[in-house]
Amino acid sequence: MKPRIPLFFLITILLLVSVLMFAQHAIATSVTWSAKAPMPTARTWISAAVYGGEIYVFGGLSNTTKLATVERYNPGTNTWDSRAAMPTARYATSAVTLNGKIYVLGGVNASNQIQNIVEVYDPVNNTWSTAASMPTGLIQPVGGRNQIWRDIVSIRRSLAKTRWKIPFCQKQT
Repeated sequence: MKPRIPLFFLITILLLVSVLMFAQHAIATSVTWSAKAPMPTARTWISAAVYGGEIYVFGGLSNTTKLATVERYNPGTNTWDSRAAMPTARYATSAVTLNGKIYVLGGVNASNQIQNIVEVYDPVNNTWSTAASMPTGLIQPVGGRNQIWRDIVSIRRSLAKTRWKIPFCQKQT
């Protein structure tokens, strides 16, 4: 004898699906996009971080040129301005805001070498410093891939130490 799905269960599922479809439509029709001031430097493979309600955009790739450019967007005034350039021109980095500083990690440099460097931007003083390097070079290290392009690596840095820890590495099939 085959088990039968209770009618109540089927009605509940249909009702839930209907509500979700209506909610999706309501959200999709209420979201609007509007154009803002364009970034001064057109580029791809950037990283970005938020500090003090402003968006900082780091590096990137313009055609075949690796950039050290840093630009800041102020959504309140809809304006961009240039900030101190990164010490190392590169693209495909990750940027993370932590304790009043913005950490720019990894990426690919002007010689097309995958980097393990960590540079630290101080948005208050508009200055750069260097932190402990990552144990291996990574492209977009926060949720990115390593040099082999098959391992997905998650990295976290111990703030109390100058060492890096790799909590897990999962092979992609």
